[in-house]
Amino acid sequence: MDYWQQLIAIILTPTLSVAALAWILKSLFSRGLQRELERYKRDLDARQFEHQTRFTLIHQKRAEVISELYARLAHAKARLGELVAIFQPGGQSLIDKRKVTAEAFNDANSYFHERRIFLPEEIAENVDAVLEAMRDAFIEFDTAQMGNEEYKPDSTGLWKESFYKVRDKLPPLMKTMEKQFRIEIGAIESSL
Repeated sequence: MDYWQQLIAIILTPTLSVAALAWILKSLFSRGLQRELERYKRDLDARQFEHQTRFTLIHQKRAEVISELYARLAHAKARLGELVAIFQPGGQSLIDKRKVTAEAFNDANSYFHERRIFLPEEIAENVDAVLEAMRDAFIEFDTAQMGNEEYKPDSTGLWKESFYKVRDKLPPLMKTMEKQFRIEIGAIESSL
């Protein structure tokens, strides 16, 4: 029996030693991997939080820009409509209306160009089209009434052209822009 005991001791001792060492190494390796995995998860969570925060701030800023830009464009459009209307009620002089309209347009134009970076390119191009149509209508009207301090009959036809531009061309452009703004701020779903 002594022989068998020695044989078992010779075989089992290194085997058990190797098994114990393997189990210890596996445990250490597993703990190291677990720590690495937890650190990776923390880093990923921090990056996700940073990305979400940045996205939220950008979206909030974009919504503020859209809201303020729309208000300024609507104000400029209303002033332009009053300026070029065919029927002119008394009360405010042509010079005053021209000045108020120019200020409203310049305000909207400046605001847009200073914050264009916050708008997607498609929306920015549409705002450009709205501003261009407003500018053209204003210039046509101003040319028709050049040098006049009060409204005078127009023989060039430019006054009517500017009126029709404001009445017919601006509303579809504004409507498209409004829809784009609503999609951008999440008020309506995109129909893509």
